[in-house]
Amino acid sequence: MPATSSKRTRAEIDYLLELQRTRTPEELAWSLKLAGIYYDPTVINPADKKFAANRDNLFYLGRNLGDWYRRENLPKTCDLMSKVIHDSMVYMVEFKLKYARPRPYAVEPKLKVEQPLPHGAFPSGHSFGSYVNAELISRLAPDRRAELMDAGLEFAWSRELLGVHYPSDSEAGRLWAEDFVKFLFENKKFARDFEAVKKEWAQK
Repeated sequence: MPATSSKRTRAEIDYLLELQRTRTPEELAWSLKLAGIYYDPTVINPADKKFAANRDNLFYLGRNLGDWYRRENLPKTCDLMSKVIHDSMVYMVEFKLKYARPRPYAVEPKLKVEQPLPHGAFPSGHSFGSYVNAELISRLAPDRRAELMDAGLEFAWSRELLGVHYPSDSEAGRLWAEDFVKFLFENKKFARDFEAVKKEWAQK
């Protein structure tokens, strides 16, 4: 993680200021929409009015795979993804607490943000969660890997466009997501659950 006083951090802030200056109203609206698309691991009661929409969010990144790629059609996929994203968020929060990196707008007052956030910047949770999602789905649809990783990048870049994350926050999210998913496949139970998901996909 670059130090707050480093030249790299200054360069990243200048980049974010340029994004703020040149972004269009459409790009801002798009980024704010993506900000609301994430899986909340605390919403676990099926009776909760947010439950279905929360689980639908797990499928947004792979929405271009086809109309069949939906929560209702892939219950095993949905259950596994919800567990993985839950665990990944625990992992991510530990890093946020460890590094406690100030948000870029806390360092540079010229950065104006729509939604100030109460926790640290490093790594980007949206980047991390999206890339974890992309890494897993790409193992089920390897021919669509490039497209899925681009979708992860889309989420990550939207956070920079909003001025709430440095590019290095996004990159850390991508790298740690890759390591996290590799670690998952070292777990025998996860590997068995993933095989069940593969069979579910084979029936679609």
